[in-house]
Amino acid sequence: MRRNVILPFGVTMKRMVTLIVGWFCIGLGVVGLFLPFLQGLVLIGCGLLLLSKESEVMKRLGNQFKARYPEQYERFTLWRNRLISRFKK
Repeated sequence: MRRNVILPFGVTMKRMVTLIVGWFCIGLGVVGLFLPFLQGLVLIGCGLLLLSKESEVMKRLGNQFKARYPEQYERFTLWRNRLISRFKK
């Protein structure tokens, strides 16, 4: 049986990891916009999808991304669902 680890200020460990990984992806995506070997939009999209569960602002930005790039959004959604299913086992 799993228990959520509560950190100071009532933040769960899962939420903290999601926020850290999401913002890391966005930061790396911004760097990737200027470097030819990193896919900037892909990383920014992944970060937005991760953060969309935690923040209303990010949820809105994710919806804008979905409207503008529907094919990439579907890929991100499939990737996220696969990743979530791996950790739920």
